[in-house]
Amino acid sequence: MKSMLRLEIKKIQENPWHFRLMYQSDFDSIVESIKNAGVESVPYPIVAQIKKKFYIVDGHSRIKAALKSGETRITCQLFTNIKDLHDLRIASFQMNKEGYSNPLLLSDMFYEEIQSGSNTDKVAQEYNVNKKYVSTLLKIRSLHDDTKSVINKILENSKKKYQFILNQITPDHLASIADLPPEKQTLVVDWIFRDIMYGPTDETLVSIPSVHEVLEEIEKISETKQKKTYKKRSLQNKVKEFPLTCRCGLRFDINIKNNTVYEHIEQNNVIIKKKFERGTDVDVFSSKFYPKEELVSLIKNAKFDVTIVLTKGILNEIRE
Repeated sequence: MKSMLRLEIKKIQENPWHFRLMYQSDFDSIVESIKNAGVESVPYPIVAQIKKKFYIVDGHSRIKAALKSGETRITCQLFTNIKDLHDLRIASFQMNKEGYSNPLLLSDMFYEEIQSGSNTDKVAQEYNVNKKYVSTLLKIRSLHDDTKSVINKILENSKKKYQFILNQITPDHLASIADLPPEKQTLVVDWIFRDIMYGPTDETLVSIPSVHEVLEEIEKISETKQKKTYKKRSLQNKVKEFPLTCRCGLRFDINIKNNTVYEHIEQNNVIIKKKFERGTDVDVFSSKFYPKEELVSLIKNAKFDVTIVLTKGILNEIRE
């Protein structure tokens, strides 16, 4: 049953399962038509009243275009045979199944039916689709949240740039991504997103690769990176000597490869580097037998020359 009524646009509720997608240029055309010829120039949207609220059954884009054009009220057809959300889901699907769809929202809608106590066979019968179609949509529910987020970005960008891609992102395509572990799901959809965002401006040169093709490309790049990766040398192997200046002003170079100390000595106005030889009258302290704190104290408070022998493990600690 149908009847006509004029409603305030802001009071019309969005359909929770609005899965229909429209190309941006087509939406802009509706806006221009309403601006030039008035809101009555477009077909009447269809709404349903459920518990004193009016929900859109068909005509989301027309209502949005009217609002964007500056209209505040719009004439709608009221379907009086839609009594609850279950009826709303079925009617929305029947009226909007042709054209471009967001499989993620379709998946949510079918999942609501299952949550309401239905089963796959009954859903397929009520929506007049085959059982495999229902199962495929329900499988999409297992996609990782990050993956779903990127898929929605792909759909939004395709509405503005590549219309035909909207027809390529099918339930079967997304279900094949759902078979992958979460980390690979993200890699695949990121790859597709980059192809769309940074691909050629000519849409005839763009297509969405299969999941298998994307994984093959990722594997090739990964193998190339591994072949070009070299083992980094440790700092210990790279740095052989480091300078050390004593409190008294003397400069030394400590070679950590052979545990040798070289002293900078001035001879005839020329600075030469000479191997440091320990005298017999100098006290020697080793980090093998003294803790770091005592060695630091000995260096700071020594009144006579002392020799500190450091093991490699404590060398950097003493420097700090």
